[in-house]
Amino acid sequence: MKPIDLCGIPIHLRLPKSFAVRNEIVVSGVANLHRATAAALGICWTGPSSPKARYEQTFSPLIFGGAIIDELCEDRGMPWPDVFAAGVVAYTLIADSLPREDEVARIEGNSEGAGVQLDAEHVPQAAPASR
Repeated sequence: MKPIDLCGIPIHLRLPKSFAVRNEIVVSGVANLHRATAAALGICWTGPSSPKARYEQTFSPLIFGGAIIDELCEDRGMPWPDVFAAGVVAYTLIADSLPREDEVARIEGNSEGAGVQLDAEHVPQAAPASR
């Protein structure tokens, strides 16, 4: 992916290796899209001008996203609309890396007509309690 521009700074985005982190960031967008996009930007931004805040300091996408917003907008004076636009690019990059619901259903065998059918004869029984 070619770098994106944020206030004249070329930003190289790289997906975080952790599926859990990527999933947490996307899911957090339901609660607060602004902070989630900022978290995505902060976690994907590589290079010498990347934010000082680290996800590992909080392990919370929304708290981390707030720290990124404060650093970029308050400390560096970047306009929020520009930060948000760059964050949307990073958030989309992360969201596109996650499996889609239909892919998960197909892999797990949960789609209609697929998977294992259980009946009373094949349901595991609990072991008797020991005395």
